[in-house]
Amino acid sequence: MTYFNQSPGCVVPAAEPTFGLSMSNENVDESAEFIKRVQETVAPWGVAEPYWLTRTTPEYRDLNRKAACRGFDRQGKSCDEFPFASTLQGCFTWASESSCNAASVDLQDNVRAGRKLGAFYRRERIMRSRSDDQFYVKIYP
Repeated sequence: MTYFNQSPGCVVPAAEPTFGLSMSNENVDESAEFIKRVQETVAPWGVAEPYWLTRTTPEYRDLNRKAACRGFDRQGKSCDEFPFASTLQGCFTWASESSCNAASVDLQDNVRAGRKLGAFYRRERIMRSRSDDQFYVKIYP
């Protein structure tokens, strides 16, 4: 099965892919602040073992998003979830209190953060549903 339409690359097993967002980047600050808050107050998702994140399939991504945002009052904004809906640790697939976190963030902020995550998946070749393809999430000031 082909996941990406990219040139060939190599895999470095010792590498620890890390997705980063900055709270000082006004284009994604709301998303970054929400993720940081979850990491500090709920569970350290994406910070360290065993809380790494693992990418899932589009079908589970959609179920994760629906589960996390069910009944959510968007208040004219977008529902953002963390752990990301695109991970096995999302609200539906992990099904624990610590995996069901949602916040109301600016729609464009959420879209830009999602695009950055998609670019990270492609650049780092994070495959879908590969339990050995863990990655981390770092929020910068």
